[in-house]
Amino acid sequence: MDSTTTGHTPLIEKYKTLLEKDVNSKAFAPLADTYRKLGLYDKAFRVLKEGTRLNPSYFPGYLCLGQCYYDTNLFDSAYTAISPFIDTHGDNLTFLKLLARLYQKLGMPDSALATYNRLLFLNPRDTEAIEQRKTLEESKEEKFQERVIFDIDSLEVTPASGEDFDSWGPLTLETPQTEAKSLRQERLELFLRRVKERGLEHSRQSC
Repeated sequence: MDSTTTGHTPLIEKYKTLLEKDVNSKAFAPLADTYRKLGLYDKAFRVLKEGTRLNPSYFPGYLCLGQCYYDTNLFDSAYTAISPFIDTHGDNLTFLKLLARLYQKLGMPDSALATYNRLLFLNPRDTEAIEQRKTLEESKEEKFQERVIFDIDSLEVTPASGEDFDSWGPLTLETPQTEAKSLRQERLELFLRRVKERGLEHSRQSC
């Protein structure tokens, strides 16, 4: 046993003994997790490979495998390892936290937010979940505020001859973060007034 495992030797030996007595023992999962926490990922992966082969439906083994993949930045592999258990282990706090982190790494913020909400429902005092949920909500709000600004001067009250209604009213796409919400309302009101005024003009001309 090398110096890396100092202090964990009795625990490691206990699990190894159990596996020596029974190769199908589920002790492979805590053994691999002990290796993981010590940063001995090669040993952890070797134990998990054999353990999950012999125990193909044992959730703790796959959870540890997912954590090992996550720790080594193999996020797709981590998700593949744990995703089959989403429907059956949605109340496991360790699983939910790992899943939420993976959603963030894989660019799935909505799923990450929903998972943190679930986690906080089960454990309202989880500080990491509280902070990450706040960050995700703020990011979502910023994206929501990005909006389409009407180019009012180029809008027509009626479509030109030969045009269809789908092409009526060109838009200018802008997303200024500093523009006040009231400005959008003012632009909309101005647009509606112009439509109403031009509609009245057309009505008088047709009389």
